[in-house]
Amino acid sequence: NMVKVLHDEMNAAIDEHRSKMNSLVIDAEEMSFISSLGLRCILQLKKEWPEIRVVNCCADVYGVFKMTGFTRIITVTKALPRFSSEILEPVEGLEGVYHLSDETMVKVFPEGTDLSAVEREMQLSREVFIWGVPTAMTFEVVRVDDCYGLVFESVEKKAIDAAILGDLMKNFHQHIIEPDEQIPSAIEAEKQKVRDKVAEYGEERVTKMLQVLNTIPEGSALVHGNFSMQKVAFGEGGEKPVIIDMSSIRFGNPVLDVTQLYSSLPEDQQGEYFDEFLREYYNNEPEASIMKIRQNIVTLAKAYRCFEEGVMDCWDAIFSDLHFKMDFGEKIRELERQRFYLDGDINIDWVASNLATNRHYVSDYFNKVLHMTFSDYINDLRLEYAVSLLRSGRVPQQEIAYSAGFNNDHTFRRLFKKKYGCTPSEFK
Repeated sequence: NMVKVLHDEMNAAIDEHRSKMNSLVIDAEEMSFISSLGLRCILQLKKEWPEIRVVNCCADVYGVFKMTGFTRIITVTKALPRFSSEILEPVEGLEGVYHLSDETMVKVFPEGTDLSAVEREMQLSREVFIWGVPTAMTFEVVRVDDCYGLVFESVEKKAIDAAILGDLMKNFHQHIIEPDEQIPSAIEAEKQKVRDKVAEYGEERVTKMLQVLNTIPEGSALVHGNFSMQKVAFGEGGEKPVIIDMSSIRFGNPVLDVTQLYSSLPEDQQGEYFDEFLREYYNNEPEASIMKIRQNIVTLAKAYRCFEEGVMDCWDAIFSDLHFKMDFGEKIRELERQRFYLDGDINIDWVASNLATNRHYVSDYFNKVLHMTFSDYINDLRLEYAVSLLRSGRVPQQEIAYSAGFNNDHTFRRLFKKKYGCTPSEFK
């Protein structure tokens, strides 16, 4: 009779949740034993949710799953390592982060955060690390009190020079993302955040902010999605600047990250410090173009502020000051983000055709604005990419020349030594 009651209760639960859930995770944290009846129940649940997972199994329960062959047909994971926040030392300058050892830290997620969200961040962090993105290496998921935590390599917070910050973000944004389910659109994510405020802020405020966001061109660069100075730290013994927290990475226009950075700066750093950052980030652009970009960033930051604070008499000025239409230099930067220079057959005619102009205009732009020939410009980009490959160790050295877009190894080595004063094999 007891078996029949349990069977009926489980069927009722399946009927109730069948249309509401796409997957099922069973948290076995409080389970010290599982019977044959329990195993049969899990088999029945698997028929409804083929991707069923059982997590947080103690050694005895995991042993039963393994002995009966269940680990071959469903995902079963052992209980996570546990820590108490009472004995962990908080990391200064990083909210919700604690020291675990001399070499590791743990980021503690808010109570109620789903395990899948934590695992997704770990997966994304590992993926972008492999791409060569300057971020901290992640290791495993743990429990801290009643919350999940993500263990990563130790970093430290300290002041960062504006030019170093500009180079760091430029390196981050140079990675081009193919849209997929894992990494969504940055601009669409921003629009959804705004739409979600309609009940609280009202239709008019939401419409104004959406109109502002609609002026921003789409992009394909890797975007952090929640950037601030809080996300910048130093790894490798405090020597290497990194960007941390990959939970909200997107693809899109880097101006969203740069605007978030500007808004996070103290007022006394929104002047000269931010200008120095921009000059490094847009290091090939003339000063007039950089100041135009600055105006857009400051105006976009103002729009977010007006939206949050409910200031309604500012929107005409905001729309008047926003000029996000891509000029020629911005179009060139977008090609850079797409790494067009890695194609060994690229030439000035291809660029002219792609930008709907003629080769003479392109040549004049490089000679008169960037003060270099098109050939020097392409080779500089290829050499910078070759350096990133050398540092990452992901590509055998004998393949780097061709991976960076050079058509022969001799030219690559000659130009490399001319620029860096050493051969690729001597470079560190």
